[in-house]
Amino acid sequence: MNGQESSTNQQKSMNWGRVVSAGIYGGLGGLFIYLGGDDVFYLNLEPESYQFYRFRWCLSASCFGFAVLGLHLIRHESSVWPLHLFYYPFILAVISALVFSALHLFDASSGFVFYYLAPGLCFIFAFRADRFWRYVQALIERGSRLMR
Repeated sequence: MNGQESSTNQQKSMNWGRVVSAGIYGGLGGLFIYLGGDDVFYLNLEPESYQFYRFRWCLSASCFGFAVLGLHLIRHESSVWPLHLFYYPFILAVISALVFSALHLFDASSGFVFYYLAPGLCFIFAFRADRFWRYVQALIERGSRLMR
């Protein structure tokens, strides 16, 4: 990268829509943790329970990861509102549900280990939420090549 390119990147103005969106998603993540309270941390899995408290734990980590992504892309000029209002909440819910379900498949990760694995995985996947469908498509293509 030469000097002119780096100076133009530094001169780009901040996209305040992304700042507001990052604040909203960060606030939602904090709200999900606050609403969960102490009910999030329990070791006994009740068979009749849907584990909604643990799903909120995943959803809050996804919101925090997406907020960090928004701050990371603060200098991009594209409008964020249509996607951030309608598309990305769905993607974050899907990411949270996938991590929640995958960790509950195995006894080893459905206990207290869940609280260590789930936030990290949800945060990382949400940080890459803008590439979610590319990852899904690549996974399907690799699977189809293995089936041949």
